[in-house]
Amino acid sequence: MLTAIAETPYQHEVSVRIRSTPEQIRSVFPPSVATLEEIDPAWVRARIRAQRLEWIPPLLAALDRPFVVEQPDALRDLVRALSSRLARHADARRGD
Repeated sequence: MLTAIAETPYQHEVSVRIRSTPEQIRSVFPPSVATLEEIDPAWVRARIRAQRLEWIPPLLAALDRPFVVEQPDALRDLVRALSSRLARHADARRGD
């Protein structure tokens, strides 16, 4: 049942390679959200079907593991935007 939910057609087909273990990835992306494919001992491909992409970058950041956005390009842009916002927040002075 959970795999069926992850395989439901949505607006975006997401593919991300993550240097991690399936167990670590599952702590953030459960089977209802992502299907996983072990590529080699170090890398796992996560495939996610999503109506919106905005919720994915914070979860990738929460993994704190190297990753490569394979598709879509729009997700890559959202990851960069989150990175920029986090850097600005980290550099902001108290009360600014």
